[in-house]
Amino acid sequence: MGDGGGKKTFADALVRMRFRREVVHMGDFRTRIAGDYASVGAARRALRSYARLCGFSGDRLDDIETAVGEALANAAEHGSRGRAIDVCAWLSDDVLHIEIADAGPGFPASARARMIRPAPAAPRGYGIFLIHALIDDVAYVDGGRRLLLGKRLPRADGRAERA
Repeated sequence: MGDGGGKKTFADALVRMRFRREVVHMGDFRTRIAGDYASVGAARRALRSYARLCGFSGDRLDDIETAVGEALANAAEHGSRGRAIDVCAWLSDDVLHIEIADAGPGFPASARARMIRPAPAAPRGYGIFLIHALIDDVAYVDGGRRLLLGKRLPRADGRAERA
């Protein structure tokens, strides 16, 4: 898989994470927002509405909104540097897939590892921690310029299935 030039593509990352996009149950969500904080809230709320249409509710819907808000705020502050942020989402195989991409300098794995557990008294720096705590599958691709999130719909008994 890939674009033929040896460069890893979004599809390659999805295969590696066991995401599958064979059956899409409803239309995709796509938007491009300005890379600033003023645009984050509207995109977060729009994605929440999309997730609700996909069948999410209650705490799982709140988890998605919070994680997406943190991811978009991080992209606006650290990644986009005023350039556009692309957001897309789709439902496939009872998993809501979300991709957030910016054209910034990236987010190296060494920096991400430090952010997963913020210092207890730190006044900021909880975004990455929250994203990992609230979302079932999290992956960074393209040097950290793309964040891939996967949140499973709950089963009939209310529990989310694990891959």
